[in-house]
Amino acid sequence: MAILIGNELKLLTRDFSIDAKVFSSYFIFTAPVNNAAVITSVHIRCSAAVAITDEATIRIFPSFGLIFGTQKLIGLRDERDTWTFVTEAKTTVVAAGAQLKLAVDIPAVGTSQTILVDVSGYLII
Repeated sequence: MAILIGNELKLLTRDFSIDAKVFSSYFIFTAPVNNAAVITSVHIRCSAAVAITDEATIRIFPSFGLIFGTQKLIGLRDERDTWTFVTEAKTTVVAAGAQLKLAVDIPAVGTSQTILVDVSGYLII
């Protein structure tokens, strides 16, 4: 789960905190100015939740296009629940200097929920 510099895969971004109860979009990763990045997966963990009765619906996208289309985070209601988006057949490239965003299109229903986002991949050098 990571970034490839040379032959080494690493985490591009870790523990980016998001309020899943609010309509919004968040910049979760910015590719370095001199390097494009290949995104291999995005991991979402519920770090705090109170009385969640319906999960959030999110999408993940670079400055243009989609990496992961709109998805309801089914089963992501309690602390320590996880959800992983994986690119399997298609390489997803974030251009040098471009940003990757996560949008909460439909907020979770309940008292409160915080999710943490990790982005894995590698830089093209």
